Amino acid sequence: MSQASKDALNELHGLIAETLTGAIKAFKGKTDPEDLKGLAALANVAKSFLKDNNIEALPEANKPLQSLASVLPFPGHLGGEGEEDAPQSSAG
Repeated sequence: MSQASKDALNELHGLIAETLTGAIKAFKGKTDPEDLKGLAALANVAKSFLKDNNIEALPEANKPLQSLASVLPFPGHLGGEGEEDAPQSSAG
């Protein structure tokens, strides 16, 4: 079996990125839960694609990421109130 060329793999990589971007943009503005089916799975695929390609974003330079962080508080990060969350205790 022959291996795919570097150009073919680069093209496939680009098509995957473009397809994920387009599919996620198609959900923009939708509010009906029936219309939002599959968004979580799609977002998870996109997250994995970015992680696998070592793509990181800093919230300071990314307004949508700042907005997400403000509504999803978790230990050790700034929460919705802009205050540091208390560390979780592992004592039981």
